[in-house]
Amino acid sequence: MPGSASPKDLITVTGRFFGGPKKPVVRLAGTGKPKKAKVIGKPTVVEGNDTLLARVPKLPGGSYSALVSSKAGTGVAPDALDVIAPVPGGSKKKLSVLHAFNGGGDGKQLMSRLLLAPDGMFYGTAWTGGSEDSGTIFRISPAGAFTLLRDMTAATDGSRPQKGLTLGPDGALYGAAQLSGPLANGTIFRITTAGDFSVFHSFSPVSDGGGPVARPLLASDGNFCGTTIAGGGGPQALGTALRLTPEGEFTKLFVFRFSGEDSEFGNMVTSALVEGPDGRLYGVAEQGGAGCGICGTIFALSKEGAPELLHTFSGPDGSGPTGPLQLAADGLLYGVTGAGGPNNLGMVFGPDGALYGTSLGGSSAGNHGTVFRVKLD
Repeated sequence: MPGSASPKDLITVTGRFFGGPKKPVVRLAGTGKPKKAKVIGKPTVVEGNDTLLARVPKLPGGSYSALVSSKAGTGVAPDALDVIAPVPGGSKKKLSVLHAFNGGGDGKQLMSRLLLAPDGMFYGTAWTGGSEDSGTIFRISPAGAFTLLRDMTAATDGSRPQKGLTLGPDGALYGAAQLSGPLANGTIFRITTAGDFSVFHSFSPVSDGGGPVARPLLASDGNFCGTTIAGGGGPQALGTALRLTPEGEFTKLFVFRFSGEDSEFGNMVTSALVEGPDGRLYGVAEQGGAGCGICGTIFALSKEGAPELLHTFSGPDGSGPTGPLQLAADGLLYGVTGAGGPNNLGMVFGPDGALYGTSLGGSSAGNHGTVFRVKLD
């Protein structure tokens, strides 16, 4: 059976392209004259076949074959492709601002992804702003209708909700406030899509750790798993890995340390954990490890806290892994570092509908951040 695609979609073309130092040329032949497709990146060899990505050009609807030519020869990719004709009058605009934050009551400095909830709305957090400059929680529709759900009050709610929200099994949203709260060291909070807010856990730095930055992960066993960046017990402690049941029962799974025992696993875990197909929790530490001392690590934890060191960054392979790991369909984990690499500008160590996101600064309303939409080519 042929695959199907629309103009501007990315397709995978597999066949024998005979190598060559330059990119092959891909043309789609079927209805009318063959038309060139833009090749993305370089070909790779998979199970003895050349494989590449190409972008479908504007074509009439119909069935097409991919004709591939290179300096070394010509080949035909065997799979047919049904091209779906484009809808006339479609917008050519790629990026549109849905909401420009004014730095006041709606919040500012967005540092996380948006969460698309089952109600079709996007939910997010602003790190600062609001009446106390403690941050906000908001809802925005795909059309840009903005609703402020919570103006954070530091003493009772916690402050600085930095890394976004997680959908809970009860349909509510859960997130982390890095600072303040009833015990002055941050909170895990719960908020419904209607805006009903409560503190799910308040942190004591000596016993729990303090400074939760990453949003909690809802694991397959129904519990929430997260991390902190400070405390946890002992003079070398610099954060914890933790579990919270849906009822709020807290368990400390692991203590990250900057020196001594277990310091090889790194510290400063500010990105969310991800659950692998083996049921373990995978994460990145921005700092520490036995590489350059401040380059960071990739680690795994069992749900009972047993650690395994997977990789120590040393500089040439990147340093300071910042974003959360992503589990792809191929079963591998992908991520990014904030520095290191050949040019010391970071490395991608480890693909497309419209994309929705947030910016830390910028906007027409005073450099306080935006919510945006990008339509891909």
